[in-house]
Amino acid sequence: MKLKAIFLGLILVTSGFLNAQTNDQLKKESDKNKQEGTHKREKGDNPFSGNDSNDDSKLNLIIGAVRLLCWVVYELGSVTAQGLMVANDNINDHEKDVPRIKSLEIGANAGYINPGSSLLMPSLKLRGGLFSTSVRVFSNTEHDFNSNNNYSTINWQILQLNVAVKRKINVAIGTGIMYETYSKMVFNEFGLNWEFYPGKNLYIPLEFRYTPDYGTGKTILFETYTGVGYTVKKWRNSSLRFQANYTFAKYYEVVNVHGLSLGLNLLVDAGRSRVKRTKILEEIPEPF
Repeated sequence: MKLKAIFLGLILVTSGFLNAQTNDQLKKESDKNKQEGTHKREKGDNPFSGNDSNDDSKLNLIIGAVRLLCWVVYELGSVTAQGLMVANDNINDHEKDVPRIKSLEIGANAGYINPGSSLLMPSLKLRGGLFSTSVRVFSNTEHDFNSNNNYSTINWQILQLNVAVKRKINVAIGTGIMYETYSKMVFNEFGLNWEFYPGKNLYIPLEFRYTPDYGTGKTILFETYTGVGYTVKKWRNSSLRFQANYTFAKYYEVVNVHGLSLGLNLLVDAGRSRVKRTKILEEIPEPF
């Protein structure tokens, strides 16, 4: 009995030590990156000069906005507004077969990175034909005997282009921002998202995120997220899916993070509801 208690105590102490390392490492690398940006700004190596500690965030936002514009121009080429409307209409033409083309998706995932930690990843995605937007919170809290140590980011893919929307696959590319709550820094972020539907109730997401710091030249985040989901309940125009997920992330080019999580995903198909209403209206006989 005593040996078992000692063994369990060693596990708790060791896991607490390992947990503390992850978030502490992230915060240490965040501080180093912020100091490096300050030194470059003071030396004149940083193209955005200023005295405010938030200048690096402004730099990332300005360059991110310029790159967003260039990215949109590059992706769309010489496509005019009329061409965009045609592309959007072409996607919406498949609304009857793929009602999730216009949908709202709410995710709630919870898990851990290390024993003794709690990982929360709520998310929200809004699709509207050719365009979509999505936001996710990454919040890891490490629990020890004295306090809780938290590291969080808010990742918002402001603009996503749904380049492929089929019955069995979705492909979207996007860009937006990542906000690191510890340093209060804002970075530009790029995303690539696949969604596979191999079966009637099966769902497999695969997502990549890339977040550079234009002030220091470092890669703040490179993340791969995948999992498997299964529809457990369906209603008239919505469905509830259970998900098991795996996340691998490399922060500041040196800190590796492996996360496991479980959660629920609610998908509300606005398209399905509209298609059914349209069908009902078509069946109503016209008056003489």
